[in-house]
Amino acid sequence: ETPNRYDPALAGPLADRLLHRDISPGDLAGLRRMNPQSPASQLFWNLMFRYRITARDSAAHDSAEVEQAWAHLLAAVAQGTRAGQEEHTGPHDPARPMGAALGAAGYHQARLDTLLNADETQVQRLAAQAAQFLHSRGEKYNCNDLARLMLTPLRSQPQRDADRTYLARHYHREVYRQSQAETGAGQS
Repeated sequence: ETPNRYDPALAGPLADRLLHRDISPGDLAGLRRMNPQSPASQLFWNLMFRYRITARDSAAHDSAEVEQAWAHLLAAVAQGTRAGQEEHTGPHDPARPMGAALGAAGYHQARLDTLLNADETQVQRLAAQAAQFLHSRGEKYNCNDLARLMLTPLRSQPQRDADRTYLARHYHREVYRQSQAETGAGQS
């Protein structure tokens, strides 16, 4: 069994999985409070095995670095997930690039620049802050984009560059679109 440890496309299904009725509010809260440097949440480990990020039957592929990257992701996604009797929503929208959501939500250019230029030791913390910003604004986004940032320490330099360019492109496209809409509205 080969683990899916480096596949950011698993983030969407993982985010959607957090909305299933079999996940208790307590388990979700545990995921939110989990320390990504030493993940101990039962829900985290169940998801790691279910989605084959960590091999179920062999320690040969175990990697603390991989597990910590996914723990950062799941803790961040759990922050934007509301799964109770009153509300049942998650942050994942596969059609909305994270960069576009950040642009629409008014994420400051300087903060984006800091995120895009972050080194491997800071990118996960900054990406979690960007996700929290989106959650606080009620914005949905493609969680696979967040996974690409969280997996930065595990990805090659060309992948990292492509991920950051993708994020920047969608952010600036949205900011430009908004500025054009405001200019057009002011000229009417």
